[in-house]
Amino acid sequence: NYSVIYIDTENSIDLEGIQKMGIDISPDKFRLIRSNKVEDINIAITQLLDELKEAKLGGYDIPKIIIVLDSIGMMSSNKEKEDLLKGAMKQDMTRAKGLNALFRSISSDLGYLDIPMVCCNHTYLDMNSMFPKEISKGGMGLVYSASVLGFLSKSKLKDGNEDDMDLGQSGISVLFKTQKNRLAKPKKIRFD
Repeated sequence: NYSVIYIDTENSIDLEGIQKMGIDISPDKFRLIRSNKVEDINIAITQLLDELKEAKLGGYDIPKIIIVLDSIGMMSSNKEKEDLLKGAMKQDMTRAKGLNALFRSISSDLGYLDIPMVCCNHTYLDMNSMFPKEISKGGMGLVYSASVLGFLSKSKLKDGNEDDMDLGQSGISVLFKTQKNRLAKPKKIRFD
């Protein structure tokens, strides 16, 4: 019974395909935002949350909403685009600052409004210490503001009935490894 606000930074969502999976894409149940600019997304979410806060403070019931951001790793900044249009390949430090500002500006409002937000991101191995550590891209803003942070990895799932057409596997086995959990004891979760 949630309304979904899906922010697609990769242009990878097909509304027709989503509808075939049984998801109601009517405007009051599914809203698709296509943008990969961190500043634009920050403004859109901040304005939406401010409207919902005003409604709640005015005594109105607000709808059950979940926000999905897919993915943080594909977001860019206005400065990055401006540099590229000028033909300049410069390192952009405004993106990480923009991402930190995004999570700083919305975290408290999401909590006040009881709106969960699910963010997908890319990870990489940080080789700056004696032991490589997997970290998420885009700065520490998401890490600090997240209630639950987990990394997914996959491996081949074999059930013994594979044939030449199965590419040596029947599916995938996914491991969710909790990196942070404010709500419960962190555990690993595996599902096929």
